[in-house]
Amino acid sequence: MSLISMSNVIYLSSKLQHNFGNSDDVFANIMAIEGKVYRQVPTRQTLRFTYQSQQHDQSQTYFIKKHFGVGWREIIKCLCYLRWPVISAINECRAIKHLQKQHLQTPVIAGFGKRGLNPARMQSFIITQALQDVINLDELTMQWRQSPPRFNLKFTLIKALANTVRCMHASGLNHRDCYLMHFYIKQQELNNLNNGLLNNNDLQLIILDLHRAQIRSRVPRRWRLKDLIGLYFSSKEITLTTRDYYRFIKAYRQMSLRQILIMEKHFWQQIRRKGEVLYNRTPIR
Repeated sequence: MSLISMSNVIYLSSKLQHNFGNSDDVFANIMAIEGKVYRQVPTRQTLRFTYQSQQHDQSQTYFIKKHFGVGWREIIKCLCYLRWPVISAINECRAIKHLQKQHLQTPVIAGFGKRGLNPARMQSFIITQALQDVINLDELTMQWRQSPPRFNLKFTLIKALANTVRCMHASGLNHRDCYLMHFYIKQQELNNLNNGLLNNNDLQLIILDLHRAQIRSRVPRRWRLKDLIGLYFSSKEITLTTRDYYRFIKAYRQMSLRQILIMEKHFWQQIRRKGEVLYNRTPIR
């Protein structure tokens, strides 16, 4: 279902149409959805909810991210820093569709809507199907403290992460919240990898939380740097060696380490230096 006017846009998947499509105020009913809250800030709320379609016996779990309007103060602040403000869920919707066109894995969009013309007070939402039987890399690697991984597992995950981020950047998209917690692996693929049933080159990671992502024809050096600093920062609690970081760099750049250190030594030194400063100021644990 898709309803469009000058100030209102609503799209719902066929399954959600049967729960919300016949109400007098579809947008208001969706914004009133309740569930388990995962994140709550004054301008935005993310929660998990489950609905059973009237035409399907099996229930489906979703995540909804509600945007309540950022206000003029936030818009002016972003513009003063030469950053385009994120005023609605349409930014995340575009980012997901962009990555899907690049054959990168993201959650499936089940609904989107916006209401209002005033950019400071615009309300919006995005609904995605909840991922089933997955684990994010932050949770997974934290387990390595008590149970160190096999070399092949660690090497494959490093390579998969580097390839995912490289393809993301090559597509013209930078994440802006590029941390290990926003990259997921299917539990079945992890099990297959542990059992030697998955080829190292077949592992794909799922990218989440794209509401601040930016899309251009080419990612500027500044924003590529910021994403990579975020990854380095979020990896500081893992027992990674210098060689592990070199393995990531080689996979990300698709070049020999010798070439990288000749051409980009300063770039990667910046990532490490700024990542260390960020970690010392705001430790993860």
